[in-house]
Amino acid sequence: MRKREQSRRWRVGALSIACVVATSATAIAAPGDGDPDPDDAPPAPSPPADAAPIEAPPPRVVRPPDGTAMALLASPPAPAPLPELELGLLVAPSARMLPGGAITATTGIDTGGGFEGDVRAGLGGVAEFGVATTDRLRVRVCPTCDAGAVHWSTSARFVMGVDDERLFRGQPALALGFEKSFRNAHDARESRFASLYLVASRRVGRAVLHAGGVVWDAELVRDDGGGAVALHDGAFGRMVRPFGGVDILARERAHVMADVSWLPELRLDDGGADRITLRPMLSWGVRYQASPRVLFEAGARVPDIGAADLLDAQIFVQARLVSRYFERAIQRVSAR
Repeated sequence: MRKREQSRRWRVGALSIACVVATSATAIAAPGDGDPDPDDAPPAPSPPADAAPIEAPPPRVVRPPDGTAMALLASPPAPAPLPELELGLLVAPSARMLPGGAITATTGIDTGGGFEGDVRAGLGGVAEFGVATTDRLRVRVCPTCDAGAVHWSTSARFVMGVDDERLFRGQPALALGFEKSFRNAHDARESRFASLYLVASRRVGRAVLHAGGVVWDAELVRDDGGGAVALHDGAFGRMVRPFGGVDILARERAHVMADVSWLPELRLDDGGADRITLRPMLSWGVRYQASPRVLFEAGARVPDIGAADLLDAQIFVQARLVSRYFERAIQRVSAR
């Protein structure tokens, strides 16, 4: 009996303690009489209609170890890569022209003691202008003499054309070119020449094929007043010749090439009348791009392949420098 009474008292005491703890917790959590009720708080005032918009915080800046500051923003797009530079054949013309603003300068020598120099500039990717000096023009100072070079024949050249696929599907690159020399005094005479050509170039796999036709004219004037002779004095068929060549990308940055072209040969005769004929030239060689700005070319050429005179063949080497500074400047201005 006494144990049941004691157990009842323990249960009543525990229940009382639980009620006190619960009441205390409720009192702590509830706001007091002097505390404002969050639910009864007035709404935050809205900004006036004419208030200035709140500016976004500036972009976070990271300072690398080198001290430069880089804003964590999208970087500007990289400039588009420049188009591939295609320089055509060794001697014969091609329809490949320099991009607008690109400039090349070439100089070379051969085993015949000849010197060549050439400067070209691309105009908008549709035209090309250049000046050159060459020793490829041939002369025979007597009817039985071997042909030699006419040194320092300087000429100017202008070419215009269109790239592949511009006019119709499957259309090759096309170019119409005109070259004219300045008067050159030699062997008691003055000579000059001009050529007008149309050429097509087409890529086939790793090779580029070139083919076209040229109309040549040349003039030879005696210093003693003995008269002048010109190629256009004869039949038109004597002035027209076909030409062509192939350019193969054999390895990365290395091309092998071969072409057939035609050049005037001046045949002098002090005791008779001078004559002018056209003779075929065969050239073959390689072009190696040592760097984006420097190329080397080497090979051999037979000035009169029609005579099959290999003893008259020449080995040549030349360097070509490329500047694309103005091309990049034009690209930057066009991108603005």
